[in-house]
Amino acid sequence: VDGSAILDGFVITGGNAKAQADASPHRSGGGMYNDRSSPTLSNVTFAGNSATDGGGMYNGPGSAPALNNVTFEDNEAGRGGGIYNLEASPALDNVTFARNSAGDGGGMYNGTSAEPVLTNCAFEGNEAGSYGGGMYNLESSPALSSVTFVGNSAYYGGGMHNESSAPALSSVTFAGNSANSCGGGMCNEFSSPTLIDCTFEGNEAGPGGGMYNYDSSPTLINCTFSGNSATGGGGMANYFSSPALTGCTFMDNSVGDRGGGIYNMGSSPTLTNCTFSHNSAGRDGGGIANLRSSLPTLTNCTLTGNSAGYYGGGVFMAGAGAILTNCT
Repeated sequence: VDGSAILDGFVITGGNAKAQADASPHRSGGGMYNDRSSPTLSNVTFAGNSATDGGGMYNGPGSAPALNNVTFEDNEAGRGGGIYNLEASPALDNVTFARNSAGDGGGMYNGTSAEPVLTNCAFEGNEAGSYGGGMYNLESSPALSSVTFVGNSAYYGGGMHNESSAPALSSVTFAGNSANSCGGGMCNEFSSPTLIDCTFEGNEAGPGGGMYNYDSSPTLINCTFSGNSATGGGGMANYFSSPALTGCTFMDNSVGDRGGGIYNMGSSPTLTNCTFSHNSAGRDGGGIANLRSSLPTLTNCTLTGNSAGYYGGGVFMAGAGAILTNCT
């Protein structure tokens, strides 16, 4: 399919690309396979397709399809139940991913150097056996604006899992996502995502109900974490990470152990103009828990109404420190 192709008003269903052969295209793109191609799709539904890579659609190197008002539902794959992108730059506007499943990337899998642009899209009820119920990013840089991740699930990163990636998110909502292990809303490993005006609400996981960071440096501006739950780090859990947060709010998050709002292990986050209110921990650190050489820096931050079962309703420190300036 080349750049002149236009598909409007189609339903693509029952496609299967799970051949024994190990190379594309025999194993890729159950519904559609694009190789150095940029078709335009409007009012198209991909339903019940399957593949090893890209149950609904596979976009290979040099591909940049444009999708408007497109739905991917009930597709399944080893990677990328809805879409698999490899060195591709598709543009998606008003696209819905619902009930797709995969080993990695239930809704979408973005492989090396993929740069998809998503606007007004929704990921709902997608599942991954391992990484990224809604979306999995590996060495990629997707851009998302006004996108929702609702009710997605995975072992790591219920809503989104980032590995060695730098996605840019604006006005993105993560609500009701879950991870059996870490990062109910988002899980970051060796990654540096940028989030502006994003919301994490009602997500749950082991550590990091809203967000989990491992050896990562995310930047968050005007983001809200509310009603998330976890064993540790109800809003956010940081392991050997240095996130930078400005104007962020943590409220009504809860954990059974430590760090109702934020849990830091060997981490040095920077927080400016942030608020922690009514977060709770079953054990220590209702607002923030700092352990093992963590050294967070808080400037102009407010902690109010946080509670802990044992120690540190506001802040708990064990083998750690903190730099607080103009905080209340």
